[in-house]
Amino acid sequence: MLGRRMASLRRTEYELIYLLRVGAIAALLFLGLFLTLRFLGSESAKKDRVLLRIFPQNEHHREILRKMKLVTDPAFEGDYIEVEGHFRDVLELTRRGIPAAIVVEVEHTATVPDGYPAYEVMMDTIRAMVAGNPDIAKLFTIGRSQYHKKPIYAVKISDHVDREEAEPSVLFMAGHHAREPVGMWACVEIIRDLLANRGEPNYRRWISNLEIWVIPCLNPDGYDYVLESARKFPWWRKNLRDNNGDGLFEPELDGVDLNRNYDFNWKTGGSDRPFTWFYRGKKPASEAEVRAVAKLAERQRFSLAVDFHSFGEMVMYPWVGELEPPDAPLLQKLAEEVALRLTRTNDGNHYRVVPLNGKVGQSACWLYARFRTLAFIIEAGPEYFPEWPLARTIARQQLSAVHYLLNRMLRARLDGQVVEARTGRPLPAMIQLERDFSPVVAPTRCDSLYGRFFRLVAPGKYRITAMLDGYESISVGPVLVTDKEPTFVRIKLKRLAAN
Repeated sequence: MLGRRMASLRRTEYELIYLLRVGAIAALLFLGLFLTLRFLGSESAKKDRVLLRIFPQNEHHREILRKMKLVTDPAFEGDYIEVEGHFRDVLELTRRGIPAAIVVEVEHTATVPDGYPAYEVMMDTIRAMVAGNPDIAKLFTIGRSQYHKKPIYAVKISDHVDREEAEPSVLFMAGHHAREPVGMWACVEIIRDLLANRGEPNYRRWISNLEIWVIPCLNPDGYDYVLESARKFPWWRKNLRDNNGDGLFEPELDGVDLNRNYDFNWKTGGSDRPFTWFYRGKKPASEAEVRAVAKLAERQRFSLAVDFHSFGEMVMYPWVGELEPPDAPLLQKLAEEVALRLTRTNDGNHYRVVPLNGKVGQSACWLYARFRTLAFIIEAGPEYFPEWPLARTIARQQLSAVHYLLNRMLRARLDGQVVEARTGRPLPAMIQLERDFSPVVAPTRCDSLYGRFFRLVAPGKYRITAMLDGYESISVGPVLVTDKEPTFVRIKLKRLAAN
């Protein structure tokens, strides 16, 4: 009896040990499965994580970003922010009407893809094109970079390239920001396109009736720094200004955001902290690169300008947050027409149209406020450094917008000349259209060489007033402007009698 009882106990003990072993194995398998699923989930989450570039347009948008916990700083700076998020965040932001784009899909240590040319290689390409067309193309040095004193070049394309003509000037430029080369190559493609097709009717009209200027890279120091240093994401945005004057370039401390350095609402835009991406500099136009643009613009008084940036696939125009521009309907209309001609890389839709922040010292806002230039910023491409073949494709795509704008320059336009009544001498008079006044936007001014002015306008009737110190102001009109061609008016001013 005792033996049978002992055997029964041993059997129970073996069964218990067996069950414990089976349970332990099951627990280990479960734990392994749990860890595997968790790992796969975390890997999936990692793959789903992206760096977002978000463009809040107003305080309501900013409040949405705070509620979505995409920003924590209640008073974040800049016109846009870059934060980590998920693909679903882009969909949600789009649903809520907040422009957003993906910078990269998480690989934050990415370097610049192969194929991007250094500044001088880019310029060698341009020099060869200009050398092959010396009768219509000329290369100018318009300034030197702030740190390394590299030459900043501009190409002029016109039928009488060696002299100033009584023609409207147009500007295309790029490279304010070091990490935005797609726009730089768009400028190369503009030069190539105009020179290679110079014999075709449309191209002959543009070259014969306009002075076309192209600045391919305004920030050669910053661009070459990105390429030469093999700097990893987020690469570099600013120029190489030595902010603390120690004779060394230190990425943590130095550099100025050139597109926050223009003298229009300079104090209210960008940041006053040197280590930020948006540092606006110590004073307006403190940077040699910005002064180079300012000097050229002062001389040429561009009627139209496009500043290429990247990225975001949008067309931006002056402005919101400031007094409404007198040309607001025309600026928006032109931006919409440009956007219709540009296709987003990933979904095939048209570029978005977004007003600029008028409280920021950017190129387009400054050009419009200072010279009445109809100025735009095109954010080209879906990321800063797409693979080189895609970058070339995006750059060439911008030509559709360029062609539209050049054609538009030859249509509904108000041209004029102001001269002294007695002598016929050209006068640098100010030109004001009816209901055209703005305390923050300068009136159109005639050039001093020919006394000419050029204004893109919508078709319609316009009353024009010419003013100059020492002369009687005079108003003429209404002058009819059609959509077919420019309308010319000559105005004579009489000198005021001496007291």
